[in-house]
Amino acid sequence: MTMKRRALLLAEDFRLPYRVLRCASSCCEEVYVLGTAGSSKLRMSNACVRYISIGGSYQEFGDGEVSYINSLCEEWQIDCILPSCPMTTRFLALFGGALKSAHYPVPTAVVFDLLDDKGRFADLCSELGVPRPDTRRVSAVEDLRQMVSENRFAYPFIIKPANLWGSAGVKKISCNDDLPDRIDYSPIIVQQYIYGHEICAFFLCDNGDIKASVQYSRDASRSTFVHEPEIERYARVIIKHLMCSGVVGFDVRRDAQGGFYFIECNPRFWYRMHFAAFAGLNFVNAGLSSANDIVVNTQATSGIMVQGYRDLLRCMLMPWRMTDYDVAHLRYLMADPIPTIAAAIEKMTKPSRAANGSLF
Repeated sequence: MTMKRRALLLAEDFRLPYRVLRCASSCCEEVYVLGTAGSSKLRMSNACVRYISIGGSYQEFGDGEVSYINSLCEEWQIDCILPSCPMTTRFLALFGGALKSAHYPVPTAVVFDLLDDKGRFADLCSELGVPRPDTRRVSAVEDLRQMVSENRFAYPFIIKPANLWGSAGVKKISCNDDLPDRIDYSPIIVQQYIYGHEICAFFLCDNGDIKASVQYSRDASRSTFVHEPEIERYARVIIKHLMCSGVVGFDVRRDAQGGFYFIECNPRFWYRMHFAAFAGLNFVNAGLSSANDIVVNTQATSGIMVQGYRDLLRCMLMPWRMTDYDVAHLRYLMADPIPTIAAAIEKMTKPSRAANGSLF
């Protein structure tokens, strides 16, 4: 049974925190937002009871901001504090113990930093025997060009920063002409491209144990929930080794022979978490519930398909083809139209920040 709560959502950005806000609003009586400048559009959401602005960045916050959050929690009688993005997740990892109100489970700062670093995550996979693509680090674009010229890495491959998010800086390199003249980040992670199908797997963890999980294959138009025991087996190895708590997600590739390769890790909430809620698993509610209240695995959601909003809008012309999950998605969009429009505009104006090429 869902218990009503009063929550404080920590926000640094708009699009990802908005998804967390909507999931939180369905299991919390009231959701307040403490947001920096980049999250100001959250105040437009029907799900936001009160928006409180704070200057600076959660990456720089410390004891002063902890005291301020404690005073807000006392003033507004906040029951729980929620992260919403990498910066706020790490903030809770560092300072959660000093907050007077309970907070959503998160990894330790050490574990977060390890999993959030794409190069270190690849090293961890090698250490634990988890399959991953050939992955290298170079310091500069000149080193990348030299590595290619010496045939030490074959096309195609992916270049990406170690710990930026939202697909920022990620580029597929298929030939010499694709090599950039300059790259604005260092180190550069170089990873062999795996032809095949992408699967996203997310786990809610409690001190190394898996409490709930979903897996889905995705393309630009839809997400289809699946059940791949091999992915979960490897994920358990990582989660148990690190004694993870909170949400941990993996991007996995399945090649033509059926083999799996762990590409990278996202130790936080993610953009399509509301799709999981349509399928019956609200990760916010699950994380705020006691360990024995909710245990959901991928078998429970396998086979469910949720359409992206473009296909959903086309489907409205033939409503008899809409599934219950399409209806749930349509109601989700219609219940809060202004932020939905704002998110679509932001995606069009800032495509590099889109999560793997898709906002919805």
